[in-house]
Amino acid sequence: MSSLNNPAHPHNVQSFDQFADVSKFLTSPAQMTTALIHFLGAFFFNILRLACVPAETIFRRKFGERHFNLYLYIGGTIWLIIFATGWLNIPAMMGFKGDGLIPNSIIFTIIAIIYYVRMFIYLFVQKHGAIDTKQYTRYDGNPLSLLYKLPFANDRHGKPRENLIRQLIEPAFLFILGLVCTLIINPQTGTWLIVSAFCMALKEYAQAQHTRNILLDQVDADIAARYIGAAMQGEPPTETRGVYIAGISNDGEDRAYLRDLAMRNQQKYAQQNSATTTH
Repeated sequence: MSSLNNPAHPHNVQSFDQFADVSKFLTSPAQMTTALIHFLGAFFFNILRLACVPAETIFRRKFGERHFNLYLYIGGTIWLIIFATGWLNIPAMMGFKGDGLIPNSIIFTIIAIIYYVRMFIYLFVQKHGAIDTKQYTRYDGNPLSLLYKLPFANDRHGKPRENLIRQLIEPAFLFILGLVCTLIINPQTGTWLIVSAFCMALKEYAQAQHTRNILLDQVDADIAARYIGAAMQGEPPTETRGVYIAGISNDGEDRAYLRDLAMRNQQKYAQQNSATTTH
């Protein structure tokens, strides 16, 4: 594949940087709104992430060395305390009475012991492995292997559908397990699993969208680098693959100046592209 068709190629990213000052016209009207959306998105994502930590720690395996930290450790502890102490007692609000087959204090003590032991291993023991044998250090772990054995968890080539497993199958497994716990073992424990399932599904979806947006930013960078010159010369968006600069008239000195600037930038881009294709 040529570098021109590869949005992640470093030459294409650099070519976009050459247009950085001009491309501000593309986004400046929405910059404050975008910043607010990013802030709120990051805030809610971290809430979801903390809510998933205890369940992920117990049900997943083979995390990256840097996935866990003290921030997640403390946040996961607070999340468990909220349910263990009955501060968020959803079953009582829905009419459930009593602790069920196993008292709330006993089952959450067991959950806490498993959580703390596994977290201790991930935080302090796992860090001492050989550096050349490590996996991606921020990897968020493998779901249970039995989930990969479900017929619809793999495509026709036998490859796991990771997005489907993480966004739907694994949360559905926790949800069903939570229902069983709610009706048979302990309502509060079941509620914790059900809430964790919803949070996990939302977190995995948000993470997948964030990753896709990073890739789409690279695609936009390549498109803008190639067509912003034509947009500055007055070409309509239908001819520039959607690149459009609002607020600049088709006549006057500003258009003339930008036309000359576009020609210079197009020449730089052509030279850079020529040098790239020769490698």
